[in-house]
Amino acid sequence: CGSGEVLRLLLPQARLAIGTESSGHRRQLARARLRQAGTPRWSIRDAEPARLPFGAGAFDLVILQDVLAPARGGEAQAILADAVRVLGPAGRLLLPDRILPTEGELAGRLAASGFPVNRRQWLPGRAPDR
Repeated sequence: CGSGEVLRLLLPQARLAIGTESSGHRRQLARARLRQAGTPRWSIRDAEPARLPFGAGAFDLVILQDVLAPARGGEAQAILADAVRVLGPAGRLLLPDRILPTEGELAGRLAASGFPVNRRQWLPGRAPDR
């Protein structure tokens, strides 16, 4: 969940939002920001993205923010596989990540995990890398 910004943005539309973060410092920062914003219905847990502590089919939406680009080798596939495991049957996967347009392997990884790419959108910034 990083600094908790994505959770804060989602909470008005969510019944419950659960973030995971393996860095203790970032977990504390996210919790402090969400408390300060007065947002209800959230939880942040200590977890690695490839080993999520949730049951199969537990979520309608999984967001993998900035975890795939730095992943190496089979690690990215393990992260995607665990995202698939915790998604419900009609669940959606959102990948706001720094992935260069030349990295076409992501579409292949997604297809291998059972995800068709519905829409690909580059977000504005200093460089078209998001």
